Amino acid sequence: MSNPVLDYQIIEDESKLDLPAYIDNPDYVKNKTAGYLLQLIGWILFILIIFPLITLFLWYFEFTIVKKYIFNDTMYAQLHGLMYIGIGILIFSLLLIIWASYNWVRFNHKERRHKSQNTPIEEFAQDFSLTQNDVLKLQQGSNIILHYDDDGLLEQYNIMK
Repeated sequence: MSNPVLDYQIIEDESKLDLPAYIDNPDYVKNKTAGYLLQLIGWILFILIIFPLITLFLWYFEFTIVKKYIFNDTMYAQLHGLMYIGIGILIFSLLLIIWASYNWVRFNHKERRHKSQNTPIEEFAQDFSLTQNDVLKLQQGSNIILHYDDDGLLEQYNIMK
């Protein structure tokens, strides 16, 4: 049985492809001048309107920063900075305590990790095309050499003592 995901064909005949007629056909592109003119108008508006607005915003932002640092009392600024640092430490500490409490309530005395079940010897032997006695011998061997065929199937094994 073939895998439908891996079954694909490379289509070389373009008539079999469902492509719209205007793809790769410059005859369908009409009135290029109007398109280029619209693009030029857009760039001019961007340069003449958007750039100055961005520049005004950045000037205002820089002015407020300079005003805050030049015309501010040094002691007041230091106390103000320490207050923000303290508030930040308090907020992050509370978040850490809340998160730890949540995890403690959720996982306290609840063991979620379990040992995986051992594979039955019959199933293990069947997967490797061995007998159950062969699997028991291999489990007790300390130095084992496995020989595989070209398809990756186990052909033979040697147990060294």
